[in-house]
Amino acid sequence: LFVCLAGSAIWSFLPLPAVGAVLVYQGMVFMDKWLISSRKRFNQLDYQVIALIFAVILINGFLTAVLLGTLITILMFVRQYSKLKVIYLNTDARTLRSQVERPLRHQKALEKYGDRVRIVRLKGFLFFGTAYSLLEELKSSMEPPCVFLILDFGRVSGCDSSTANALMRLHQDCQQNKVLLLLTAVPPDLKEVLEGSGMTILDDSDDQVRLNTKVLMKNAGQFVDWDRALEWCENELLNRLPSNESGEYPLESILRERMDIMPYEVVHLVRYFEPVNVKVGEYFIKQGDAADSMYLITKGKVEIQLEMGEDAHKRIKTMMPGTIIGEMGVYTNGTRTASAKAMENTQLMKLSERSLLDMEANNQLMAVRLHRFVVMLLAERLSSSNKVLQEFI
Repeated sequence: LFVCLAGSAIWSFLPLPAVGAVLVYQGMVFMDKWLISSRKRFNQLDYQVIALIFAVILINGFLTAVLLGTLITILMFVRQYSKLKVIYLNTDARTLRSQVERPLRHQKALEKYGDRVRIVRLKGFLFFGTAYSLLEELKSSMEPPCVFLILDFGRVSGCDSSTANALMRLHQDCQQNKVLLLLTAVPPDLKEVLEGSGMTILDDSDDQVRLNTKVLMKNAGQFVDWDRALEWCENELLNRLPSNESGEYPLESILRERMDIMPYEVVHLVRYFEPVNVKVGEYFIKQGDAADSMYLITKGKVEIQLEMGEDAHKRIKTMMPGTIIGEMGVYTNGTRTASAKAMENTQLMKLSERSLLDMEANNQLMAVRLHRFVVMLLAERLSSSNKVLQEFI
């Protein structure tokens, strides 16, 4: 402090051996701290790097040692972070399903052919160290019977330009293997780089673009999230199957499929239901209303929405023909926890609470079978949710 305040000229008044002794002492402290004591604090590789930098200081000076230390640090960083797993989830459509509840026959078809859809969800930061290791890992996912590859960026915190190069190579490999590449939650800057590199990305939210397997043979598809992409893949997969039927599921067919009852018994059960027609865009269940009936969908498509505030909602699930809605409220005598909106002209069969009580009073055996049907349906939903949770753990 005295030297700093008085100026550097004061050094000329100090004995040269004293100044030299101070410098030698500081050098010995430095060597003791980083060459002797540090051997216990660092692993073998890090200690070897420190020894190498010290040797370069003695031979070529500090500048060369600083440059060498910087280079080694960068290489060690790349090596260390390239080992990090950037794949958060890697599974297929047999385990992970979209938020679409489908008829029993379609569920069985997806269990059988769901391995044709591969879902890969990424996480963390993607750079040249992890992007190319990811590319090598994904090559095995494109092997038969894979037809659809969904790559989700929803948990990616950032990426560099090398990620775009890796995705370009991935797209080329997909084209060679006849695999459709679908990207979800793509960062805007990454999409801009990909399109600038020559990759055509077709957005599902664009009303002027209709995604199908033909156009995606040469282009990549983009969806807002992995759930929407998986729903599209499931629809395409079901449309390819010879077992796929029309979009109409008569009540008699649903009851026989789910309850395993004879045709003459169906006649007695159907009379408790009331047909309801709902136009596209209409709500037939509103969140907060009293729950006094359940519905079976026989034709159309229904979206279950959670009201988040004024003119704001979030999709919970999409219900297809052959599924049931609103059963929990009837059994708990509570209020509706979500709203149901028809996404297209929809036909429903309504079972009111009064009709259910009438069935329990006059046809107890049929009521027991109906209750068993509802319990089995709830058990299937719980089992499906447990499978998804196991994949995320």
